[in-house]
Amino acid sequence: MFSNDQIGCCVVASIAHTLMNVTAHTGEVVVPTDQEVIEFYSAISGYVPGDEATDNGAAITDGLAHWQSVGISGHKILGWAQIDVTNHTQVMLGNYIFGGVDIGFNVPQFAMEEVADMSDWTMMQADTNIIGGHSVPVMAHGNKGCACITWAKIQRMSWDFFSAYCDEGYCIITEDWLRQADGLTPSGFDLDALKADLLALTAGSQIVTPDHPGNPPTAGPVA
Repeated sequence: MFSNDQIGCCVVASIAHTLMNVTAHTGEVVVPTDQEVIEFYSAISGYVPGDEATDNGAAITDGLAHWQSVGISGHKILGWAQIDVTNHTQVMLGNYIFGGVDIGFNVPQFAMEEVADMSDWTMMQADTNIIGGHSVPVMAHGNKGCACITWAKIQRMSWDFFSAYCDEGYCIITEDWLRQADGLTPSGFDLDALKADLLALTAGSQIVTPDHPGNPPTAGPVA
């Protein structure tokens, strides 16, 4: 859970799950502690543990910027860029090439009912009232939809659900996605290829790297 069942730290929980995923595929899995997640969340949002009034969520871009500059569990990223989430091919390529896509979406009430029922997120006809924002890492995809990690479980969603509620997504370059044995990603890309593919995938977007800090895309708070 990374404490996301108690506080609105989903931005950092998504980062922690992403770090777990890429390191599990390329070396020894790294699992951040709840305390590291909370400290990260406090640094980017002003959250004071125990003070509910300060628990207001965080922007995904603030989380990515902190991951790049400070890191978590001793691990930093090299860069990141926003992708077009209305283009499902970009989302699938981002997942395949970079090991996942960090997305933000609006959560309809019925999605919580589907979580309780342990069913997929679909476009079921129910209460579509938006109850808040959420950040998750998408780590799998197929013809009918994609899958993410949230609240300590694999959650699948249809492409219709994704299109209706997802409004931001980011690809990340991290050396943790390179296998320790040969310096290649599980799908066979090296670091230079990753950089070139990120530029191609996000043509016209701002690429945020240590050498090119730029102006990161803005995002509203997500819980």
